[in-house]
Amino acid sequence: MIERYVKFYNRQRPGYALGYDTPDNYYRRYQRGELEKKDIFSRRTLTEEPKFIRSRRMKDKGNE
Repeated sequence: MIERYVKFYNRQRPGYALGYDTPDNYYRRYQRGELEKKDIFSRRTLTEEPKFIRSRRMKDKGNE
């Protein structure tokens, strides 16, 4: 049952974040160079504290 759902999800179900394309088709288009390759990770700084906790703490400081 799980295997059937994974196949459905990857081959038939359009994804909003993928521009309503299926994951399999989006990957094929990416591999063929039809999609822009974005560099979204190289400039990130990893920290011990997650970003959402930092932003919540800053928000709380602003309310004091």
